[in-house]
Amino acid sequence: MTARLGVGQVLSGRYKVERILGEGGMGAVYLVSDSRLPKQSWAIKEMTDTFSDPGERAEAQEAFRSEAELLSQLKHVNLPRITDSFVEAGRQYLVMDYVEGETLERVLQKRGRLSVGEALDVAVQVAEVLEYLHGRPRPVIFRDLKPANVILSPDGTARLIDFGIARFFQRGKTADTRALGTPGYAAPEQYGRGQSDARTDLYALGATLHEALSGVDPAQEPFRFAPLRTLNPEVPEALEAIVARAVALSPEERFPDAAAFRRALEEMRHLPEAFAKLPERLRTGPLPPPPFNRFEPERLELGRHRYGETIRSRVLLRGVVDGTVKGSDPWIVVSPGKVQGRDVPVEVTVQTARLGMGGRHTGSVHYQGSLGSERLGLEVEVEPARVGCWAMPLAFLLTLGAILPGAGLVTAGLLWVILFSTPRHERAPLWIFVISASLLSLVSSTGGWALWLWLSRSGLTSR
Repeated sequence: MTARLGVGQVLSGRYKVERILGEGGMGAVYLVSDSRLPKQSWAIKEMTDTFSDPGERAEAQEAFRSEAELLSQLKHVNLPRITDSFVEAGRQYLVMDYVEGETLERVLQKRGRLSVGEALDVAVQVAEVLEYLHGRPRPVIFRDLKPANVILSPDGTARLIDFGIARFFQRGKTADTRALGTPGYAAPEQYGRGQSDARTDLYALGATLHEALSGVDPAQEPFRFAPLRTLNPEVPEALEAIVARAVALSPEERFPDAAAFRRALEEMRHLPEAFAKLPERLRTGPLPPPPFNRFEPERLELGRHRYGETIRSRVLLRGVVDGTVKGSDPWIVVSPGKVQGRDVPVEVTVQTARLGMGGRHTGSVHYQGSLGSERLGLEVEVEPARVGCWAMPLAFLLTLGAILPGAGLVTAGLLWVILFSTPRHERAPLWIFVISASLLSLVSSTGGWALWLWLSRSGLTSR
């Protein structure tokens, strides 16, 4: 094994090694002090050159550079912040925030398992990180989520570490280039059966949560997870179902995204038995706002309205937003079109006059921002044409025009007034009826006048 750095050794003329935090075959992680910032401690990740094969060396170096590139673009409270990188004596080094605490793996080794409340607290925080990673303009798939890569700080914060095999998601690919991951936590698609995507990380989170609640290492029997309640009766049935869905073998059977997984976990807060030992972080206040965006409500069902009405409704775009909002169709108007800030209200206006005759209409409102996109479904029903309500008055006017000479002119005029007072989209079925009725009414009225004149001339009317 390559010699490790000694305590007191200085790197890059700045970082003094205080102690070794962890080590493996390819390198080690050191706690260092900073001569430029005396009160600041950092963690330095080292990769040593122990490869005899040039191809393996190049691949390892590329993976290390890829991790540095990834971390340099990420800013999240539950992720370590990278501050520097350098090469010295043939070894590559990555300088990042020192995260105080223990790995979840170490905690489970000492305690066996977590309480339901503690496990949910950790899972919700990790799900929030995954939402952030998957919602990036170039989605980041972690691919190696496991207890060893989750550090729990004394204040209860869970942080995700070690992006060694993470990658940017590439749309259009049907499989990963290489099968990478940790047995027990790696989803089936990571074994060459398909391309890893956001649902791959959800499988790993489900496996990690199963272990945290049961104390059973999933590596013992990969892809086989015993029902949680048979291993830990304190687990609520609803939570057992959530974990079972997360570790489904088929990606299509899992949660569609990290946001859906997180919301399902947070629903457990409403079950008293889920938080018999509620962590202080959850007891003293609500969960921190997630770093992604969502509409509240998630869907607008506007009900039934008359044609021509203008319907206004307000929704809330949750999270830190910076982007544009627009409707999917011309009859949906959104204001403002550009949004920026936190928890921004948005007014959605539906113009039914721009819709067709009656029926149910669906559309959506779309938000596109720096952290991804979000969609708000919308549905409205426009009342059908009420042609039948005019049948009786039209029949009465037609009869009146036929009986009383001269009333046909009044009847015809009223028929046209009725026609043009009817909403435009309802006029189509009335045109033929009104024209026909008007002509008939005029003919009847003319015939009535002719009969009246003939009777008058013949003297019959005077008798």
